[in-house]
Amino acid sequence: MEKIAGDRARRAGLEQQVTTDTNRLNATRSRLSTVREQLAVKRSDAEKAAPVEEMRVALEKLEQEAQNRRTLLERLDKDVSAAREARETARVTLQEANTKKSKLDSEIATIESVLSMYDDGDFRPILDDIETESGFETALSRALGDALMASLESDAPVVWQKRDLKDLPALPQGAETLLGRVKGADVLQLALSQIGVVETIEDGNRLAASLKTGQSLVSKDGAIWRWDGLHAKATANDRNAVQLQQKNKLQGLQKSLPDLVKAVQKADESLKTANENLAAFEKQRAETQSAIQQGDNVLRQKRNELNATIESQSKLRAELSRLEEALSLAEIDLQGIETTIAGN
Repeated sequence: MEKIAGDRARRAGLEQQVTTDTNRLNATRSRLSTVREQLAVKRSDAEKAAPVEEMRVALEKLEQEAQNRRTLLERLDKDVSAAREARETARVTLQEANTKKSKLDSEIATIESVLSMYDDGDFRPILDDIETESGFETALSRALGDALMASLESDAPVVWQKRDLKDLPALPQGAETLLGRVKGADVLQLALSQIGVVETIEDGNRLAASLKTGQSLVSKDGAIWRWDGLHAKATANDRNAVQLQQKNKLQGLQKSLPDLVKAVQKADESLKTANENLAAFEKQRAETQSAIQQGDNVLRQKRNELNATIESQSKLRAELSRLEEALSLAEIDLQGIETTIAGN
């Protein structure tokens, strides 16, 4: 009886062991299955994770672009500074050109006003029709005197009429004809051909005795010797000489006026160009500054994304390592249980 009871007890113990081992086997298999499923999910997540290296390359490209924009901004700062200096130079040049032109305009207006005071008749004097070489105004005025106020208009009370005379006497040797120093009135050729110019008072005194009828000598400073013995010294007043000098001065100023007008126009165009260049550089600089700000925002975002990805993947690798270790332990446990069950 005791033997039977002992067999029953052993059998009951074995059955209990089998049940326990079976439960452990099922639990281990379930745990193994769960670990495998979790591991598959994490491995899938790892495969889908953004490639960190590519993100680093993209970030480096963005950083280089940001550096290029900053380098461009430094150059644009210099360009803007240079453009401002160029604009200031152009502004000063235009101001100086306008000042010179205004001064010239004022001087021309003053001389014209002075010359208009001499225009007290109804007829245009021949003085207004001739051009005298600078320095010979006094000589011409002394030589012809009030005859310069005679007109070419036939209705005038005193008129210059053209005469053609041949075989006129030559001027004394050493005297230069005044004819080559006056332009613009052919009617004066006869008179001018008989007026000689001498360099010094001594020359005039010496050559005066050789003058032929109708001839005269003048010096550039206004002394005159006539064939009939009249001699006027250079100190005598001469309103016509002043008028001729003012007329020559006016012509010289008027000749220089177009160059000043062109200088003003050129300076004005240069200032406009300088303003346009400055505006273009300032616009480009503002656009570059905006691009730098936007680029920095993107760069900051991409850096955060990279750091977050690195941290996430680090956690993922740690989780994978834990699951692989758990899988290995579960497989060992399963193998041990199966061996135990097979041995029973």
